[in-house]
Amino acid sequence: CVVFLDELQAIFTRRTNAQASWANRTLSQLLIELDALRNKNIPIILLAATNAPQALDPALLRPGRLDRHVYVGPPATSEERLEVLEVVIKQMRKTADKNRKLAEKKSQPDKLAEKKSPPDKLGEKKKSNPDKLAENKSQDEKLSETRYRAEKLDLNRIASRTQGFTGADLTHLTQAAGLRAIRRALAEKQDLKSMTIRTQDFLDEIDRCKPSPAAVAMAEVLANWSA
Repeated sequence: CVVFLDELQAIFTRRTNAQASWANRTLSQLLIELDALRNKNIPIILLAATNAPQALDPALLRPGRLDRHVYVGPPATSEERLEVLEVVIKQMRKTADKNRKLAEKKSQPDKLAEKKSPPDKLGEKKKSNPDKLAENKSQDEKLSETRYRAEKLDLNRIASRTQGFTGADLTHLTQAAGLRAIRRALAEKQDLKSMTIRTQDFLDEIDRCKPSPAAVAMAEVLANWSA
């Protein structure tokens, strides 16, 4: 069994006199449970993550509790960033395909209803409502805007230009590149359904999406703390 506690510093901070009593009780209970797991030899792996280890209570980090500290930094090499980019883009393509199928599925019932509409008293087929069709069309077009086409991306070039980017930064970059491609397509009056995201879209957004100096400084602090 694996137990994972994320954002550990949100609850289990250093105990102080000014701290709320419930927070002190919560930390004390966690320490009791950790000691119980060790004493009973229960086969459980406990993992925790934090970006502010200096804020944690020292009792939580003592030997026998959370005593193994591993720094997980941003992808260190272009090869690692390439793997992240491939995963992010693959996921976005899946989302795009899902949205496209949803748009097609939404348009099918209207077509079937139009074919099977019963005749009125005069023997004429009922006419479809133009306003309703326009509404459905606008929904389909809105969904189609999320399509993600990027067949000829130079991911190696992008990965080499994104040193220091975390997985979240690379995801942000990918989304920003998609929005840039949409803006370009709208400016050029292109069909969004056939819009293609280019390598240059990524390169043009790198400076805007790069990690802030504060994020870089925090990464250095974390690396030094775990050393």
